[in-house]
Amino acid sequence: MSQYPRNKISIIGLGYGDYQYDVLKDLNQEILVLIDKNPQKLARRKYENVKTATSIKKAHLLIEKSDIIILSLPPAEHYDIFRENKAVFKNKVILLEKPVALNTEELKKIQRISYENNIKVVIDHSLRFNPIIKKLKVILTPLHYPYLIEIFLGQGLGYLEENTYRWYHSASLGGGQVKMVFSHFYDLLLFLFPEQRIQQTFIGKEVIEPIRKDKMGIKHFINAEEFFAGTAILTKGTIVNFSNTTYEYRSPHLKIVFYYPDQQLILDTRKGISRYSKEGEVNLGKFKFSGRYSIFSESFKFLARELVNYNLSNFSSLNEAYEISKIIHQDYAR
Repeated sequence: MSQYPRNKISIIGLGYGDYQYDVLKDLNQEILVLIDKNPQKLARRKYENVKTATSIKKAHLLIEKSDIIILSLPPAEHYDIFRENKAVFKNKVILLEKPVALNTEELKKIQRISYENNIKVVIDHSLRFNPIIKKLKVILTPLHYPYLIEIFLGQGLGYLEENTYRWYHSASLGGGQVKMVFSHFYDLLLFLFPEQRIQQTFIGKEVIEPIRKDKMGIKHFINAEEFFAGTAILTKGTIVNFSNTTYEYRSPHLKIVFYYPDQQLILDTRKGISRYSKEGEVNLGKFKFSGRYSIFSESFKFLARELVNYNLSNFSSLNEAYEISKIIHQDYAR
């Protein structure tokens, strides 16, 4: 017998939603319907005892029976989905893919729709649910605020379609892959230091340039390059520097260094947590995940357990998403 309550769940969007389906089935959840506007995605595998549909309109009766709805769609579609389906979403719990919207104005509109229709929206910032991240929070809590935090992201980017020159993670889908992944790290700051808020931000210009590469004598498209860097000053005086590098491996790599006068704490998604001091290096814990999935995918397993148990206060909220949105969309001063 499963230790988790059995909920009725609808999944809208089969990007990441396909993986979410597998995780939720392992938790003995009842998936009522899978929705994706691309019928080829729905046909690429068999879903046992699950209805499929190519639009919310065609599946609205099943969605209305759901306890939980998962929206796994590009942020460019989020506001319209809420605006057009607020009656269907009324009184539901919705797990929403990040970032929430293309800009803070759209996010505020989603907030208003959710409030007026009693929709409980929680954000898919999965890293905060990983046991290693929870352990890091316990380690950091008794310490004073670090005077400096450095965030380094090595991100395998999207790809270019040779005929259309369209970058898969384009600005029209939410501002680029690096910005989308950086929302995880802002959420981590809010989770690890809940008293802190970002007071000032300086963000470098994002440069996206498609390039060709000769390999074995064949010209082909490789990842676009996206450079992203900036500095934030938190309310308690902590300085946060963040930057990224790009490479061809698709799974992201995150490294965060917390600087204290007498030590450094390092979070590295390939190694775990380490402490550096005059006594030397000590490993305080390692991530556990299979090589097939990224740390974000593995962290979703822990998020899903909290979701189906309705431990919703542990999730990133729309208010926190608003803080993040002001940064990643470079309109903090508005």
